[in-house]
Amino acid sequence: MTKYIICAALGFGLVASVSATRPRAEADPSATWNRKAAAAYLDQRATWWTTWPTAQRDHGTFCVSCHTALPYALARPALRQPLGESAPPAGEAALLANITKRVTMWRDVEPFYPDQTRGVPKTSESRATEAILNAVILARRDARAGSLSEEGRRALDNMWALQMKTGEQTGAWTWLQFHNEPWEGDSSAFHGAIWCSLPSPSMDATEWHLPSMHRPPRVSIVTGGATVTAGCGTEGCWVAGAAIGPHATMRAASAIAARRRGMAR
Repeated sequence: MTKYIICAALGFGLVASVSATRPRAEADPSATWNRKAAAAYLDQRATWWTTWPTAQRDHGTFCVSCHTALPYALARPALRQPLGESAPPAGEAALLANITKRVTMWRDVEPFYPDQTRGVPKTSESRATEAILNAVILARRDARAGSLSEEGRRALDNMWALQMKTGEQTGAWTWLQFHNEPWEGDSSAFHGAIWCSLPSPSMDATEWHLPSMHRPPRVSIVTGGATVTAGCGTEGCWVAGAAIGPHATMRAASAIAARRRGMAR
């Protein structure tokens, strides 16, 4: 794990170095890329996903995938203002309606991958993964709207209810494992824990997305003989430390989540 973090740090340093030396015009591609074409491609892929037979689930819903639906939900709203759109496109609206339905019917809908058909522990993996994705997508939508919706609050409650309370994963969440890195592989739980470490919009949503709210105090914990420090900034979250193992990283990321939750409630 330490090796990966060092490589990531070197990579970020290289990008920063290159960006600092490139001419400003070259670093800004906004004048050359086609926003309308990008939006059309994203919408086409999202619409395809919502109707793909393999993605269909019970109660007329579809799988909210971490590899397709989540990136779309995060990226597509950024194009709305440049394109002069006043409402979400059909693909985004369908995704949000699907998530809202599954959150509202949380006790009735089946897991994306039930134990009975996919083997243990796919039910728990599915529930925790979906809970995080639902909360992230609805919270970001609500932050743009300026207030936390009822379904957004339910999604957050579902997410916190599935946080692990015992064992080596204490403070973290289980994640779907299909040996499909980076989305559903051995290290994907780190990805999920980092999403949960972002500020909880149970705070006023207009305050939640201010940069100052993205800078909680650093969290340092000792686990497995290693001290791990983690924190969040406006550009995302980070984890650093010596001899960091998988559980240490997960616990550090989740410690931010616990700290944020305490500040929010």
